[in-house]
Amino acid sequence: MDSTIDVARQQERGSVLALGFGTTVAMWIAGYVLRLPGVEAPPPVLLAVFVALLLAGGALAGRVTRGGAARGAAVGLLVAALDMLVLGSLLGGDRPGEVRPSALVFVPGALAAGAALGAAGAVVGAAWRR
Repeated sequence: MDSTIDVARQQERGSVLALGFGTTVAMWIAGYVLRLPGVEAPPPVLLAVFVALLLAGGALAGRVTRGGAARGAAVGLLVAALDMLVLGSLLGGDRPGEVRPSALVFVPGALAAGAALGAAGAVVGAAWRR
């Protein structure tokens, strides 16, 4: 019985990783396409698309795992952490090695927002499963 529980936990962790990386890739593709010349979507449109994709990633986590909001929060946290790879360039200062003071608010805020949106999506996804 313990081995069955361990396998289920590993599968859920794998689902969180797959959904987190997949959602991140979807967000990066959307960001790239929406910033192309000729498209040049305004920042509010980008934000709405990113929020929708993060909610969708959380909803999928809620639908395919049994972890509910916790698994959705994990997906959202992973997405927010991976997005720091791109957004980190905005946090640099004018000189090498310099970090803007706003990073002290932006980084934890982005991580918290990612986890909250992922959890909210998972609640919807879990209800959709039933």
